[in-house]
Amino acid sequence: MAREDQAILSMSTNERLEFVSSSTKQNQTWYAVEFRVMEKGEAGPREGTQYDLTQGCPRCGTGSRQLSPLLLRKSDLPANRPIAQTLDHDLLLRDDLANSILEATGTGAHLWPVLERKTRQPLPWWQLYPQYTFPKADEATRGLVTKRQCAECHRDGHFSDRNHPDLSFVYRLPKVQVETLPHVCATWECFGWSNLIEDPPDAVPRRVLRFARPCIIVSETVGRVLREASTKVVLYPVRFIT
Repeated sequence: MAREDQAILSMSTNERLEFVSSSTKQNQTWYAVEFRVMEKGEAGPREGTQYDLTQGCPRCGTGSRQLSPLLLRKSDLPANRPIAQTLDHDLLLRDDLANSILEATGTGAHLWPVLERKTRQPLPWWQLYPQYTFPKADEATRGLVTKRQCAECHRDGHFSDRNHPDLSFVYRLPKVQVETLPHVCATWECFGWSNLIEDPPDAVPRRVLRFARPCIIVSETVGRVLREASTKVVLYPVRFIT
């Protein structure tokens, strides 16, 4: 890796990696990402990761913005695999894979450090965290079902449809906007359920068990690196109507 990127990965663990990509994304295919590995480890609000609840749904918390590095037990990370995911479906990349993505994108990917929950020491892992959230998917999208959604935001409660296993997100976006998308994005639709605990009105902050997570959408550049790193990475092409 170039010396500049080595310096990037040694940044303060309180800083996230967020850069403007120098690589072109014209005529790329975009993919929704699935890690087909066993989920392991609590890593969200229950473990101390900080979120801005004012950015999320006031009823369920969905859409709250992460403010701190992801906190996780070291024992929950795999020893011999370059990818992992938490019980909340946070997607994690081992150091070497994170470096490969930074090299391939010209530091365009957005990564959060992963810290050991108790010691707050950095672990050799990074969280794949989106820089942009798509609008609601077009009605032509296939492979999604909804169950017991939040009555206010209708953003959580999305699940994969077993009757349509090939997930296909469709978006209506101008071509110029597609060409300027960052390498790592997220769907507006969030998978699973958010659980915001009903605290007394004067309780600050309100407690959250977990948040529903969006599906991560990546550029062809990032998708290729992920797929080459592990056969457990599944990519679903995204279609744009411009």
